[in-house]
Amino acid sequence: MVQITIFEAAMPPQIGAAIVAMERDLDPQLVTLMVGIGIPLSFLTLPMWRYGLSLLG
Repeated sequence: MVQITIFEAAMPPQIGAAIVAMERDLDPQLVTLMVGIGIPLSFLTLPMWRYGLSLLG
């Protein structure tokens, strides 16, 4: 259960959070930039999290 929770926390940013941020008139370019950076970055970090969690048990 702990491993699943950590792995899910390492997932890319939520699209729903970006939609809410844009509805609240936050900087749309910044919001889309963070989502656009977060998703490709997660492709690099998720395998590392998976490997690290496999060492724990």
